[in-house]
Amino acid sequence: MTLDQAVFTSARTSRGDGYQLVARSEGVTEDEAQQLTAWGPSHDSLFDPGPSAVSYNAWMLPSGRLCASRTISAGAEFSQRGGLRVYTQFLLAGPDVVERFAGNPFAILKAALADGQLNVLERVPPHLPQFTLAGRASVADRTAVDRLRSRLGPLGLAAAMEVVLAGENIALTGGLSPYLVYSAVINCLPPECRPEFSFTTGLRFSVRRKLRLFVAPTDDSERRQVLRASRCTLLDTSDAALAAVRIEHGWSALLRAALAAERPLDLTVLFSQPRPGLTTEGLDQLGNELAADLANGKISRVCPLRATDYHRITDSVYDAGGMKVTLSPEALAQWRATRDTRRENQALRETKPASDPPPKPERRRTAPEPIEASDDADDFSPRRVPARPARPAADDPSRSAATATVSRVSADADLDSDVVDKLEMLDDLVFEAIEGKRESLARLRKTWPQMLATLGPQAIEESRLLYVERATAVWAQHNSGLLRQPDLAASALEVLTLILGATPKTRA
Repeated sequence: MTLDQAVFTSARTSRGDGYQLVARSEGVTEDEAQQLTAWGPSHDSLFDPGPSAVSYNAWMLPSGRLCASRTISAGAEFSQRGGLRVYTQFLLAGPDVVERFAGNPFAILKAALADGQLNVLERVPPHLPQFTLAGRASVADRTAVDRLRSRLGPLGLAAAMEVVLAGENIALTGGLSPYLVYSAVINCLPPECRPEFSFTTGLRFSVRRKLRLFVAPTDDSERRQVLRASRCTLLDTSDAALAAVRIEHGWSALLRAALAAERPLDLTVLFSQPRPGLTTEGLDQLGNELAADLANGKISRVCPLRATDYHRITDSVYDAGGMKVTLSPEALAQWRATRDTRRENQALRETKPASDPPPKPERRRTAPEPIEASDDADDFSPRRVPARPARPAADDPSRSAATATVSRVSADADLDSDVVDKLEMLDDLVFEAIEGKRESLARLRKTWPQMLATLGPQAIEESRLLYVERATAVWAQHNSGLLRQPDLAASALEVLTLILGATPKTRA
């Protein structure tokens, strides 16, 4: 279950100067290398011209492997022609890895970032190592779906899916973050269908990159050119545009019925049954069948309580958005009857109201040196992603729902976006470990020392306080009493021991 990787950027190598595939791991074939070279984004390919630009991308290679990539601005252009250098790291995942991460490229990139595999190399060796990713992804990231649902409403989300499913190529407009929209779109699809939806969240349209989901230019003239060249359908996320969409596709209608109810359906219920061979062509019929089952009560809306959704077991509880939810006696009884077999859903915590973080002064950073490729395989070292003084939009990174109501300094705009990304991936890893996921705990043991060495002391201390509060609450709740679960209490204690056992290092 190894992943291969490759780097495409501007560099000086024995093959010449300029944008090229400067390095790859041994499993990348010649055909795949040619595909990556043809696809690779070069100068001025990112919509955002600033140093904090980032784009997440994914598409299927002809070899059958999924290519998930991150493209960022990385310092000065090698050619000195002005502007910032574009740096793309490709991750090539086989069917086994894709299945383990529920067909979700965002989940693969998220895991790679948390594991320290996404880096900018100051000196790029000719050969990169293969690597493995531990753990697996849930069949649906409910946080990603809930974020877009809260922006568009359930009917607006269903209308957006109608546009996506009706068009061959989709260009996004309307002002919402492409990451917010496309991460939700992917998670609204069955895992078997997700690899069909190639996407980019920040690269300009190019005929060399055949992507199903991309971003429309903001300039009207440029947008018209792109629409003519791509023959795409425009996905406008404005209220007026979505209100005019007529929902006819069976899957969109199912999502409308599932998400518009007083108690929205957890989409993991729809995806829990594997459907090998399912493609988007079968989604219309499948949606109609599941909608009928939902209407007839064959699909229950009663879902087990999860640690990221509820903070105490009473007849009145609160969801991740802070809305009061009244559980029926039947729902409460069902949860109590099954709680012993759902360890993951028992790590309940008290949620404290968010408070505004104090303002932070801007940090001054020096510009990174241009990248040079090295013919010596040992002559390279990882370095941090270049300066990103402005934090990305709050909806860009995949934040854990468990931290949605907790404020901390790491969310401030003065932190580099790569630091914010790493902190958010660390959040998810810590909370999963606290909830008893042994694979996540094993990854945390490896990742935590790396985070201590690379992140600022203040960011780590803010995070550490959050984790200690969470783990302590879980340990206290499950160490004794009605909700006693020794395994869960032990997991929380292990996390406490790990995160309190070392002090953060100060960066020079």
